[in-house]
Amino acid sequence: MSSNNEIISKSYWLDSTPSTNYPALKEDINTDILIVGGGLAGLSCAYLLHKEGFKITVLEADRICQGASGHTTAKITSQHGLIYNKIKNSLGEELARQYAQAN
Repeated sequence: MSSNNEIISKSYWLDSTPSTNYPALKEDINTDILIVGGGLAGLSCAYLLHKEGFKITVLEADRICQGASGHTTAKITSQHGLIYNKIKNSLGEELARQYAQAN
C-alpha cells in the first residue's frame, strides 16, 4: 500500500454513540457478581450473567466502553498484511485501501 493512506484518527464507536456518565460508587452495595472493567468483555459477561438472573455490578475506572473497546475494530484478526496484499494483487490498491479503512 502506498504512503498516501489516510490515517483515521476518530473512533467510529465513540463518534456514533452517546457518552456515558455513570456516578462513582460511594457506598457499599450488595451484588451477586462484581465485574471489573466496562469494556466489551466485561459488559458481555455482565449481560449474559444478568440474563441468567444474577445481580451484576460493573466497575469501570473511567467511562464505559471508552478505553480500548472504544477504539477497537471490534473483531479479532491476525496477519492483516496477508489479506491486504491478496486484495491488492487481485482487486487493486484502491479496494485494498477501502477494505483497510473499513476495518
